[in-house]
Amino acid sequence: MEKESKMFALMSLWESSDLTRQEFCEEHGIKLSNFSYWRTRYRKSQSSNGRGNFTQVKPVLATTIELIYPNGVKMVLPANSDPATLSTLINLV
Repeated sequence: MEKESKMFALMSLWESSDLTRQEFCEEHGIKLSNFSYWRTRYRKSQSSNGRGNFTQVKPVLATTIELIYPNGVKMVLPANSDPATLSTLINLV
């Protein structure tokens, strides 16, 4: 049971990291095949705990807004552009 707790903690750590499986395994000295085995067990335990088969995602905030007009003209504006300006630009169509 101690091994399971340790590996489940590593799976949780990997999920919150931005590392690939290969990078994570190299960093923690784990064989990729062992990682895959424990990942499967971890995911099964999570789905049986009421979490379902959902994957946690990190939202990404847009830094720009793109307006593409029917004639092909494309405008790229900062995401924090004034709503009144955006409304005016959209209504130019």
